[in-house]
Amino acid sequence: MYKDGKRMERERLFDHKLLNKDQIMLVKQYYKHVDHPDFSREIYYVSNSRYQYVNNAVMVLYSFSGAEKTIVPSAHGNSNEVTNSFTAVKKSVIAKVSSKARSTSSREALEGHIGSEGGRCNIQLENLPNSDHIKRSNSDGSRFKKKATFLSDVVQWCQENADICRVITLHPEPVIILATNQQLRDLERFACQPNSPAICVDPTFNLGEFYVTPITYRNSLLKSRKSGNPSCFCGPILIHFHKTFAAYDSLFSEIRKLCPKSKDLFSYGTDGEVELIKALKKSFPYARQLRCYMHVEKNLLSKVVVGMRTTVKSGFYDLCTSLNFDESYDHTLNLFTEVCPSPEAVKYLIKNRVMLKENVHCSNNQGQLFYNNASESVNQKIKAFLKHRSTQ
Repeated sequence: MYKDGKRMERERLFDHKLLNKDQIMLVKQYYKHVDHPDFSREIYYVSNSRYQYVNNAVMVLYSFSGAEKTIVPSAHGNSNEVTNSFTAVKKSVIAKVSSKARSTSSREALEGHIGSEGGRCNIQLENLPNSDHIKRSNSDGSRFKKKATFLSDVVQWCQENADICRVITLHPEPVIILATNQQLRDLERFACQPNSPAICVDPTFNLGEFYVTPITYRNSLLKSRKSGNPSCFCGPILIHFHKTFAAYDSLFSEIRKLCPKSKDLFSYGTDGEVELIKALKKSFPYARQLRCYMHVEKNLLSKVVVGMRTTVKSGFYDLCTSLNFDESYDHTLNLFTEVCPSPEAVKYLIKNRVMLKENVHCSNNQGQLFYNNASESVNQKIKAFLKHRSTQ
């Protein structure tokens, strides 16, 4: 083993998440020793789309760029205390091993279980943190324990509902992706045609220690009696612990694999989450990007004194619904300068001119301003179903 200061680099021909279930790729990893820069270790193995070793075969190559010397491995962190023990986290694992141990030795029972699960290299979900890891954790042990318990419970549920659960992974982010076949078909039918209503992704819905990010879409075959707009439905759901690019990218990459037609996604809307937009742009580079008008308006009004907000709000609406953005923008900006005592608001309009034109103006959404009300409605329905009470 190498010390904590090791450096690792990976070369990939392409993203492993884009592989089909029956495809494999060759992975090559480089390791450099912190105390001996001329010493290196290279690992070669064949991996499937979930970064599992194929046939449990790995080739390791040690080399020196200079003269050979003796390298003394440092002890792994879990080996510092001989008294430490490690136990299985899931009750089902304990039950299986105990059952096999009745007719054979404990070691043979454990090795038999590992072999039945696909080999030692393929066991990923069983490596959830156990009580010993939690006790030695320097971070907040309570949150660590909640995360481990949650993942363990969800893994058990997903094994019983394999038709809904599409992905469970701990690397590079702990995420779970849920989607029914009907949701995937509807995305192709109602979001990937020319002039289709935009899908909406809002990552602000949270349940305690984890986030729930649902994709919402509109069914053009059904209309609301109250508003006359196409009805909104809940699509694939991402469960994650951090609002990172890696978490969002895992969701959209999986959708690209499950729905080949999603490459033709017409448009998507967000509230401006930076990492979310990066992931959407990567998976759907040709789709139109929309921003929620209400969120942008709120940002603008936060820079204006209370007495002037009505005037500014009206002028901003006229700007974003005008027939020609370029011709009216300078005129509207001059009006803002005359009536708005806040130079910060004027700076905001100047700085965000491109964003307002390309992502907010109604011409980008078939003549209508975009709102993420669909996501908020679905989030509210989920919370009501779960009888969730916010603690914030």
